Amino acid sequence: MRFSIIIVTYNQETTISKTIDSCINQDFNDYEIIICDDCSLDLTGELVRSFTNSKIKYFRHELNLGEYENRTFGIQKSVGEYIIFIDGEDLLYQNALSH
Repeated sequence: MRFSIIIVTYNQETTISKTIDSCINQDFNDYEIIICDDCSLDLTGELVRSFTNSKIKYFRHELNLGEYENRTFGIQKSVGEYIIFIDGEDLLYQNALSH
């Protein structure tokens, strides 16, 4: 696995779908998407689970870990040679991984 895209999120139902779409629509194929939901209280989880892409690994914490621990959790779950962190309201350019 070349890249692990780690998305940390908390209550980002208005943006998470666009964030995931920007990761799925890369022009490079050797990557995984790890979504670390820090105990969202909105529809973030339902929106993430609506994606059926096999590259997505979704983890929802039952207790709020905070940003540092949530990112550390994502690193522990990753298998990529390189790690890219983005938040649940960020977007990747379509050619971000190939460049």
